[in-house]
Amino acid sequence: SYFKVLYGRGPSVTGVIETITDGLGATTAIQHGLANDTNFYKGHTPHVETSQSPAFPYAHLGAPLPIVTKFNADNGRSGGVFTSYEFYGLKVHKQGRGLLGFSEIRSWNDNSDIQTSNQYFQTWPYTGVIAVAQQKLPDTWADLSDLWSDLRLNYAAICDTAPVNCAPITP
Repeated sequence: SYFKVLYGRGPSVTGVIETITDGLGATTAIQHGLANDTNFYKGHTPHVETSQSPAFPYAHLGAPLPIVTKFNADNGRSGGVFTSYEFYGLKVHKQGRGLLGFSEIRSWNDNSDIQTSNQYFQTWPYTGVIAVAQQKLPDTWADLSDLWSDLRLNYAAICDTAPVNCAPITP
């Protein structure tokens, strides 16, 4: 077996995975909360696509669904890498498409203070597709929506300035 999974009960969430231990003994600890807890769910938002509040058949949803609020991935030396989460804009489609997910999920790497914000489409046929991806270092925002171009530019800059042979990359 590659993973050892323990099922546990959080203070308000039952039947969720709390820890995962791989075959090398590295452990990931997972904390859960509920999507109607204002410590983690930061409120309703307009549709990313239209910037308007949802109209029938779309609606905001404030339900006690289990969500991951924090996890600690073992890094083998300093207690792990901690990531915390906040959620925005949970919506539902009332005529059969069901739960549409969150309009935005923000995460913080507590070790490096890097914040990531992903905004998602919530209308069919693009439900769940990332609309905007941003990453924030202390005091800056970087738009990651065109990540591939940035990757190519950074790779080319490193190859132009570093004393190494870099193979060309193609999309």
